[in-house]
Amino acid sequence: MRLTFKNSVGTLYFGDGAEFKITAVSGLYVPSKTYGTVRYAEYDGQFTYQSNANARVITLGCDIVSKNLRPALERAMRVLNRAGTLTLDYGDKVRKIECSQVTVSVSDRSTTHAVFGVQFVCDDPYFTDEQPVKAGIHGSVNLITNPITLPCMLSSRDTKRIIENAGDKDVYPIVTIRVVKKGTTASATEYGYKLLNNTTGKSVHLQYTSKAGERIVIDFGKRTVTSIKGGTIITNIIGNIAQGSELADFYLIPGGNEIEAVDLGTDDESLISLEYENKYVEAVY
Repeated sequence: MRLTFKNSVGTLYFGDGAEFKITAVSGLYVPSKTYGTVRYAEYDGQFTYQSNANARVITLGCDIVSKNLRPALERAMRVLNRAGTLTLDYGDKVRKIECSQVTVSVSDRSTTHAVFGVQFVCDDPYFTDEQPVKAGIHGSVNLITNPITLPCMLSSRDTKRIIENAGDKDVYPIVTIRVVKKGTTASATEYGYKLLNNTTGKSVHLQYTSKAGERIVIDFGKRTVTSIKGGTIITNIIGNIAQGSELADFYLIPGGNEIEAVDLGTDDESLISLEYENKYVEAVY
């Protein structure tokens, strides 16, 4: 096992083949939880009505033997003085987690040897893959298989994908709409873009008149809708979410999700894609 901690100051390596050896590690499995319960006089036991995962605490026991101990520790303390990303590499599986707090305690030290512990506090207790998952959900499928005679239909709009959430928790994606060409608006209300999760039955309608070359980014986790036109960023178009639509409703449940993206403009051309991070309750079983 090899752990990497990285932030704007630098990078530290722990474990296999690294300068800092790991003597003990904890906090890599299912996060602890806080439960809300109530008891009634006429019933035995209790009723649990709420369950919330706590912040994750990962603790490393480490040691280092080096003729250059002092500069190695100085560099390590500078890096560990700030929040950062902890990546765990098990060879066949790599996962990461964001650490908001880092605490260091040195228990023993000589001129060439030091023993210390590092505690990482992770506000979001779930691990993710090293890289987010990216998938297209709106494009064209070529229908030409043999020589043909015009006029005919050359392509079909392919607006559905099965998106696999391989993790253990619901996740909010980031959807990007790249406007290639604009056609016409046929309705006073049915225009813009609709995003549907046919598996959960939830949908979001962005009532927005876009322009060719524009890029629209909907971050469902952060609840933001951003328009980018020729380098100009406009971050206030969340008001164009149709009444009755909620950004909080559009998420991916664990397993397969049939996602559909609909460009409501007549003769519009757009490319719609999403990205997301699987969330895991453990680093490795």
